[in-house]
Amino acid sequence: MRGRTGSAVRTLRRTIRATHRTCYRCGQPIDWAIPHLDPYTGAVNRDSGTLEHKQSLSRHPELAEDLGNLAASHWQCNHSAGADGGPRPLGQRSRAW
Repeated sequence: MRGRTGSAVRTLRRTIRATHRTCYRCGQPIDWAIPHLDPYTGAVNRDSGTLEHKQSLSRHPELAEDLGNLAASHWQCNHSAGADGGPRPLGQRSRAW
């Protein structure tokens, strides 16, 4: 993979944005219109969408550009999982009990 801005990554990011509408971690919808960085403060928008590697990139670099290893997630969800991916939460409940 050629960093996070190479042509292969841009193509994968477009594919994920077009097909993945919910977060891999929390199951909530992702608003892809939210910019990654806040234009006024320069801080990261925690609800912005990101490309997440299901299998850790540090442990499985051969899966860097494998579409099956990529998922959409909120920046905050991806960041809180850490480098090892962490456990996946249950997500949204089907109804209140």
